[in-house]
Amino acid sequence: MRRFPIFALLGLPMSFLVVCVLAVPYGGDLLRHWQFLLIVYEFGLVPFLLCALLDFLLRKAQFWKRACMVGALAGLFATPFVLYASGLTGIGLLQLLPFSLAGVIPAVACSGLSALTWRRRQT
Repeated sequence: MRRFPIFALLGLPMSFLVVCVLAVPYGGDLLRHWQFLLIVYEFGLVPFLLCALLDFLLRKAQFWKRACMVGALAGLFATPFVLYASGLTGIGLLQLLPFSLAGVIPAVACSGLSALTWRRRQT
C-alpha cells in the first residue's frame, strides 16, 4: 500500500508547484509564501487520498485508463480546494481551466509512480 503515502507526500507539493507556476501571469508570487503549502495540505489531502483510493481500485487496469480516471477525479475535486486555499477564486471561468492542471498533473504523476512500485512488487 505505497499508493497512499505517494499521493499524500508527493502529490500536494507538486500541486503547490503547479499553482505557483500558473499564478505568476496573474500577479501571484506564491513561492515567497511557504505557509501556503500548509494550507494546500489542509484542503487538498482528502481529494488526493480519494485519488489514491481510485488508483488502488483500478490497479489492474492499463496505465492510460487509470491515469485518465485519476486525473479526472483530481481535476474535479482537488482543484477547487487548491484554488480556494490560494485565494485565486476571483478569476474568470475561462482562466479557471489552466488551474485544473494543479490537480491533474500531480495525480497522474503519482499514479505513474505507484504503477512503478506495483510492478516492482510483482516481479
